[in-house]
Amino acid sequence: MKELTELGALPDESVVFIDSNVFTSFLLGGSKHFGPCRDFLKRVEKGKLTGIINDIVITETWFNYIKYKIVSDNKIPVKEFVQFVKKNPGAITKVEVSDIADIFSMPNLHLVSPSQNFILAAIGGSERPPLLSNDAYHLITMRYGGIENIATSDPDFDGIKGLTVWKP
Repeated sequence: MKELTELGALPDESVVFIDSNVFTSFLLGGSKHFGPCRDFLKRVEKGKLTGIINDIVITETWFNYIKYKIVSDNKIPVKEFVQFVKKNPGAITKVEVSDIADIFSMPNLHLVSPSQNFILAAIGGSERPPLLSNDAYHLITMRYGGIENIATSDPDFDGIKGLTVWKP
């Protein structure tokens, strides 16, 4: 298996796809990954690194942030989240999300959207990745943009050929 590397060791001037868990760890704070994620995102903001995301990274981060806030504010079990918001949809709009808009507006963070033909070829190709759809789409985005680095705490990317996985 390919050696995994620490996020802080990613060389300056690298281009890196940033998974939603990096943004979520930073936005929610308090986790063991907060510090490394904060320091990494500062490097992107300052232009030392070029960060790449896709639409799914934004929606995953947005969903996870809202889910965490609603679960913690209403003191409900995580497994009851969906049922709770279906009964109380106003709870969603009570969550302040300006931090999400701010983080995705940072300098040196670029949204990449693979073409429809590229996506369809990847889905139907002989080298289809052994990943569920959202993670597969991240990999498709990376291949579309020629990106070999990914910042993530997700172990599903650990054995993917052609990737260097940078962990917080």
